[in-house]
Amino acid sequence: MKNSLNMFLLFVLVIFITGCSAKKINYLYIGENDRWKAEYKVNATETFSKRDSTLHYENNVNNVLTVTLKKELSEMPKVKHMEISYETSVSSGKMSEDYDDISQLEKRYVLRSGNSNGAIVRNDEAIKVTINLDGNIEVIELSNNKK
Repeated sequence: MKNSLNMFLLFVLVIFITGCSAKKINYLYIGENDRWKAEYKVNATETFSKRDSTLHYENNVNNVLTVTLKKELSEMPKVKHMEISYETSVSSGKMSEDYDDISQLEKRYVLRSGNSNGAIVRNDEAIKVTINLDGNIEVIELSNNKK
């Protein structure tokens, strides 16, 4: 009798585990040049569930690009227009700002994006970040060190 109960509990546990499982994804891509340091963070949750004898997949993805000036603001040339953009295999984003004087520049810029049931960046890809200061373009390639 005890053996039957153990087998039943094991069966219920297997059904529960295979019925709904979630996987967390946390990637960090890093890159820099002489002037800038950039980080792209991917935090996602993938959920597989079985409903009505059909396997369902859902995900929720949050991405954050942080670009930080390594030098002091006083060392920066006067800038009238700045653009920061990024490109992955599944998404892209861009911000742009116009300035009257250098005092409006910041040391750190953050671009956030997210989606539900969309594509997730691969852990082995390179992410291209482009910084455009009045037509002077700098490109930083970010890579995930934990492939």
